[in-house]
Amino acid sequence: MGKYIDTIRVLRSTGMGSSFYGPCELCRKNVSEMFVMQSKMLLMRNDGVMYESPVGGGTYGHRECLIGKFGDPEIERAGGDG
Repeated sequence: MGKYIDTIRVLRSTGMGSSFYGPCELCRKNVSEMFVMQSKMLLMRNDGVMYESPVGGGTYGHRECLIGKFGDPEIERAGGDG
């Protein structure tokens, strides 16, 4: 494991909705586009390369519900960017 730098919040679209994931975990309503908010450790390898390691599975729901609960993410990504 690399040297710990920080813990960041990452928000990304899953590219799918409630038909695949079920309802928003926060408001329990259906979602047309599901997002996931994850905490990740930002780490640095000995060669200086930075990488992320998830702290947990994250929370799934509407973008607005997730930002309302956890605050603005440090990083926001499109679906499939991990």
